[in-house]
Amino acid sequence: MPANNLTTAERRLSGKAYADRRWALTPDADRPAATKPARDAMWRKYLDAVDPERTLPEEERNRRAAQLRSSDMTLLALWREQRKREQRTRREAGKAPVNDHGDPGAAETAADLGEPAELVTDNDR
Repeated sequence: MPANNLTTAERRLSGKAYADRRWALTPDADRPAATKPARDAMWRKYLDAVDPERTLPEEERNRRAAQLRSSDMTLLALWREQRKREQRTRREAGKAPVNDHGDPGAAETAADLGEPAELVTDNDR
């Protein structure tokens, strides 16, 4: 099935399967090397954001980039906590969880995961 015809749940499961396969076949010693290009690219993004013209001294540029990265990680943690609270509130109200795009109708349910339809209750949709 073409990737653009996959549901959210199918894309997530496909990505997880390929990631698990990759890491299962990657020796532990090679894991840092395998992710280094992505880490370097992200660090360059932070450096570009704080000093696109490279006019600051390197130490100051690195300090600011580290602070920006810390800010981003803190915001991710905040968003995760807000998301958990929203999902908990929806569960307590008997509503389906909201998917990553804010669509309650497309939330992951047993049916989305290929489970038998009888396991899906009205509260799941």
